[in-house]
Amino acid sequence: MKTNQLQHIFFDLDHTLYDFDTNSAKALEVAFNELNLLQRGIALADFLPVYVPINKNLWDLYRDNLISQHELRYRRFKDSFDQLMITIADAEIQQLSDTYINELPNFASLFPHADQVLHELSIKYQLHIITNGFETVQLKKMKQANIQNYFQTITHSESVGYKKPDKRIYEHALRTAQANAHESIMIGDCEIADYSGALNAGMHALLFDPQNSSNLNKKISCLSHLPKILENYSL
Repeated sequence: MKTNQLQHIFFDLDHTLYDFDTNSAKALEVAFNELNLLQRGIALADFLPVYVPINKNLWDLYRDNLISQHELRYRRFKDSFDQLMITIADAEIQQLSDTYINELPNFASLFPHADQVLHELSIKYQLHIITNGFETVQLKKMKQANIQNYFQTITHSESVGYKKPDKRIYEHALRTAQANAHESIMIGDCEIADYSGALNAGMHALLFDPQNSSNLNKKISCLSHLPKILENYSL
């Protein structure tokens, strides 16, 4: 029998709770300094506008199982330098990639109100994470941001073997959380992976859209809106 309120809230991590773009830029600055790229005339301010969309497109390919994790980590830098017509050795790209991955979890900026909202929601609901991000990196991010204790379960595509929006990762997450789909909602920034993927698994879904760029009705632009919306959410 269905209950009259939500019991479980599943969150995406990057671009939803964790301010990936801000933290990524800081990690890249460290990596650029380590390789003395700034001294070689390769400015981060020129690199980022090229790198960010390339990285996003490659993550979409990774999500759709069209490229490997290794290819993603290499090509986001190689393709960016190629577009900027900068020649850089493969060994340097590998060093840059390794440094970036190691440094990224050291930066812990969250979206506005994230910690406050998680605290408030954790009193009433069971909270969970479903992420396509790399497992060790995601765990370090959450620990550095001091939010890991809010979550009852954390589901990583890397360990499950399926990526969002594959229905099976949602089914795995629900089983792990001992949650019914109709009492559960997914909140994330990607219409395909988070919103449509959750709906396909029988869950409810809410898009996090801080730029207000989506035409979906079920969306929020700020995390501070969540408690009231979920309290009045109709199943």
